Amino acid sequence: MYTCILCDNPDEWTRGLCTKCEEIKKVISLYGVEKVTETLKYVYIREQEPIKARAENINKKSPKKVEIKKV
Repeated sequence: MYTCILCDNPDEWTRGLCTKCEEIKKVISLYGVEKVTETLKYVYIREQEPIKARAENINKKSPKKVEIKKV
C-alpha cells in the first residue's frame, strides 16, 4: 500500500502526495520555500518566554464592569 511521501496519509494521493499536501505544494510554488518556511516558523514555532509573559498579563487584567441602565 502506498502513502503520501510528506504526511504518510494512505488515502487518495497522486504523484506521491495526498490532496492536502498538493495544496501545500501549490502554496510553496506561489510564495517560495523560504517565505513559507519563515511564515510557518513565525506562526507555529514561538519562544515560550514571550507566550508566558502574554499569558501572565492577560491573567492580571480585571474584567470590565458593564452597567445596564433601565429605561
